[in-house]
Amino acid sequence: MRRELPARRRDLRVPAFAVAAALVGVAVSTSYSPDGTVLVSPFDLSSELAVLLALPLLWRALFGAPSAGAGGAGRPRLTPWSCVTSAVLALTVFLGRPIDEGGMLRFRSVVFASGMEAYELPGTAGFLAWSLLVLAGDLVLCWCLVRLAFDGLRALAARSRGAVAEKDVEAGGSLAGARRPLGPLAIALVLLVAWLPYLVAWFPGTVTSDQSIQLAQFFGYAGHTMDTHYPFFVAVVFGNLYRLGTLVDPSGWTGILLMTLVQLACALLSLTEVCLWVERLRGRGRAFHLALAFCALFPLIPVYVVSIGKDGVHAFLVALLCLQLYLAATVGRGEAAGPGVRLGADGRVEGGWLFSPWALLANGVLVSLTRNNGVFLVGFGLLVLLLLTRRREVAATLAATLAAFACWTYAVVPACGVEVLGPAEALSLPMQVVAANLHADAELDAGSREVLERSFSVPLDEVAGLYNPLVSDPVKNHVVVGEKDAASVGEFCSVALGLAREHPLTSFVAAARTTMSVYPFTLGTYYLEDKPYFNSPDDAHAALGWFASVDEIPEHVARPLAVAGTMLLKVARTTLPLSVLYTPGTYFWLLVVLLGFALDEGRLRGPTFCAVSPLVMLEAVLVAAPCGSVRYALPLAYSLPLLVLLATDVARAGARAEGARHLRSGAQGAGTADEKAPTRGPQHGSD
Repeated sequence: MRRELPARRRDLRVPAFAVAAALVGVAVSTSYSPDGTVLVSPFDLSSELAVLLALPLLWRALFGAPSAGAGGAGRPRLTPWSCVTSAVLALTVFLGRPIDEGGMLRFRSVVFASGMEAYELPGTAGFLAWSLLVLAGDLVLCWCLVRLAFDGLRALAARSRGAVAEKDVEAGGSLAGARRPLGPLAIALVLLVAWLPYLVAWFPGTVTSDQSIQLAQFFGYAGHTMDTHYPFFVAVVFGNLYRLGTLVDPSGWTGILLMTLVQLACALLSLTEVCLWVERLRGRGRAFHLALAFCALFPLIPVYVVSIGKDGVHAFLVALLCLQLYLAATVGRGEAAGPGVRLGADGRVEGGWLFSPWALLANGVLVSLTRNNGVFLVGFGLLVLLLLTRRREVAATLAATLAAFACWTYAVVPACGVEVLGPAEALSLPMQVVAANLHADAELDAGSREVLERSFSVPLDEVAGLYNPLVSDPVKNHVVVGEKDAASVGEFCSVALGLAREHPLTSFVAAARTTMSVYPFTLGTYYLEDKPYFNSPDDAHAALGWFASVDEIPEHVARPLAVAGTMLLKVARTTLPLSVLYTPGTYFWLLVVLLGFALDEGRLRGPTFCAVSPLVMLEAVLVAAPCGSVRYALPLAYSLPLLVLLATDVARAGARAEGARHLRSGAQGAGTADEKAPTRGPQHGSD
């Protein structure tokens, strides 16, 4: 029976809804211009449609019945962690929109456009007042979205309590009559068939710019020398695969095919295991179908199967690492079971090899060596697992992984004659701050100017001209910090910090605009990388002259299937809803919502955080990335099925805890009632 609201509260619903809708309308109708004006267009068609679409969501979030927990008790609408989560997301929109659209945070006036007339609210005070209204609207809208997301997960858990995956299963046991998992071979076959059009259209594969540069270095083509700008391990693997192919086919196409097959095997192993374990833990339900459909149909997955380079391989391995950490923290400790989790004849969990110490060590080393920042992801993830399990084999795995990385980096790489570069790659954020302030003609004292002159290989005036707010590569190519007779890292960062203190808005915009990895409405910086492509043979910096059949590339990329596929991929990346999945900020939002929901449920347990710890570290690394290309966020994208699994895990655990509390309170209430019930004692006057 639906609970009726008091008359006074019912009377306040319409005014409250009107205020919330007005604030959302303010936020939606506001845009930012590079000329320094804030444009408010309340009667713009797109703004009106956005507000109309938001109205039902607002009403449902504000006044809809909360989802019933296991015991039927509704949840409060306002909880501390839902408010914190909403505030984080609202700030990303509030700050990200002016940076993305206007390239600044300080605007001189607010212009209201109404029909043929325009009204201006000049001055800083007007801008600040309107900004507060925009922030309030962003907070309302983000809170409604977060509340509906939390409520939807709880409702899903409550509805599924009677399903097979929700029944009590002993750790390591199985359910009688439950369907066996689909099997790794069947899942791999489904993925392979779904990816087949990409493999055919771009057969035998494509070579990206970064990989072309590295292979040119590996083969010493056109004076290129091997350095540590790219992971040397990737050059060793792909370079020798190409050499092996040329032994069979001097044209080089077989070598390209071998590199593609290695990437294909890596993708199939990683995503097959992800889908397989989602089914084992949750049954063949919505979570499994979503995971399988995403891995099979999301274009960015097969695109980076046929695009030869470190980015796809590393992303597939990171997604597998997150799954390994989750399984080691749950199934490996007997804390999680599902309809497909079974014990083998030896008493061990079937498929348990995936989270064994040897498997963790092997994948940890591969993740560390396939990207220069991979060791941070692996080290943090294994450290969290060690703190959770306190097992010696985990400590040994962590130590062995770090030892293998150190041995390769500090012994093998120099011994192979590879030039060890300075720390310029890790200084993208401070160098953008410096370049932006030079571009804005910021004044420098004599000491700061002397340090900066020793930090670049070109004059400071040229550095100011090279500044690109979206990409740090033009400036980064001239940084000599850490080299002989140059400024040290400490000196350079000290000057950058001083400029940030003196010019905070300019510096913040410069640091944030390079990546925009937390803003969910900005597509990747390099659109070229969202589809398979061959590096241009005319690109002198990344020349493909090392490839024996370089003259055939123009004809190769002009094939009808490749051209048609490129056109379709361009449509996919710019059309809703797929375009949302092409933005790095989307996955930041999903990660924040997952962590906020876990905290709201009191379920940010070790396994949940352990599984996402590499992704949390990746987000920290993305802040200092040289650009906002979606390829840097590929590990986040490929881990989406695991994030869905973790969200349902938190929701189910919360529903079970809610049900247990309800049963305990019911039992206590019944016991109290029994104690208060009158007892029939001996009657006076009876025999």
